[in-house]
Amino acid sequence: MYNERPVAYPNPHDTGSLLARAVQACLLSEAGEDPSWPSVPEELQQDFVRAVGEHRVTWTVHRYADWLGFSETASADLANLAAADVMSAMRVQAVTVELLAALADEGIRTLVYKGVALALTTTGDAAARGASDIDILVDPGDMRRLHETLLRIGADFVAGYSPPPTSDLWDFVTGVGCEIPYQWRGVSLDVHWRIDALPQIAAMSFEDLWHRSESVSIAGTQIATLGEVDALLVTAAHGTKEHWRHLRWVVDFVRQARITRDWPAVVSNARETGCEPSLAVGVAVASHLDPQCCPMFPSARMRELGERAWRRSLAQTAPFGGVNLVRQVERLAWRFATLPPGAIGPAVAREAFKPIDMAEAPLPRSLVWAYPLVRPALWGKRLITGRYGSSAIG
Repeated sequence: MYNERPVAYPNPHDTGSLLARAVQACLLSEAGEDPSWPSVPEELQQDFVRAVGEHRVTWTVHRYADWLGFSETASADLANLAAADVMSAMRVQAVTVELLAALADEGIRTLVYKGVALALTTTGDAAARGASDIDILVDPGDMRRLHETLLRIGADFVAGYSPPPTSDLWDFVTGVGCEIPYQWRGVSLDVHWRIDALPQIAAMSFEDLWHRSESVSIAGTQIATLGEVDALLVTAAHGTKEHWRHLRWVVDFVRQARITRDWPAVVSNARETGCEPSLAVGVAVASHLDPQCCPMFPSARMRELGERAWRRSLAQTAPFGGVNLVRQVERLAWRFATLPPGAIGPAVAREAFKPIDMAEAPLPRSLVWAYPLVRPALWGKRLITGRYGSSAIG
């Protein structure tokens, strides 16, 4: 049964609610429907355009800006944001193609996901998701070789978040983490060996994802990306982990849901891979933009979590930004509320062993057991300095 609950916005006069109404109208227009366009009062237009950029939905809104009654100034500001997104997407495309060529030369299979690959899959336009980094997934056994290749072609490993693959602690990092960051040619690169740090969430092996992969063309080059069902579940897992705090992720979910042809496979795979709670929350959130994009009706508990995420997204009060103990506790509470069955024990264990702690305070392999004891002191230091380690960004 389709979810036919009415779409409600907390306050029709605040910027977040206006943006949600505008994005909903844009998505309806994309689907060939005739939406009711909101009119953005001139006194709110500057804040509205800023929110468009912060929620990363510039491409979506800019195409329909003429329907929103913008002033000349607001129209120009939105056009400038859109032009910047196009330039960023062009740079990311060029770097992606060059990166994949270098990895292919080393025999390293690579799946590109999110970013320009998802934009192309859902809209046909690489700039549709705005500015982005590059997210790639590789076989865990290729991480050291990939690291050496990236350094050889001039990429910088971003220290402070995790020890590198050449570290004596790397075996422990691969067990409790899922990604490490690099910078190359002005673009951020996140290299994943697993979708989520908790193996029980998005429990999909690289081999299975590779065999189900599809291809998209970036700058005339065919690259491998996630298959339709896997990509939707990854969007759900990532969006729920991040509290759906950017409308771009909700828009992604709606667009992907609309083109999904095998919903029984989505539901079955979600259950088998630990994505069922994330998918349910994603459906609840997405229903605010398109109540009929998914033939599912989440449980009352998942709908309540979706409502909470939706409200905080519009108000931009999700618990992120900087080093803050209260926000950290809120994130942990959300994380445990959205875990799949049987994952609480492993999740608790992983809270005691973090790659960022291993980067900030490298211990000998024989003392890895001591990280839960060191963690309170590291957090005390972070709260005092407002930073995660000496090199990581706070």
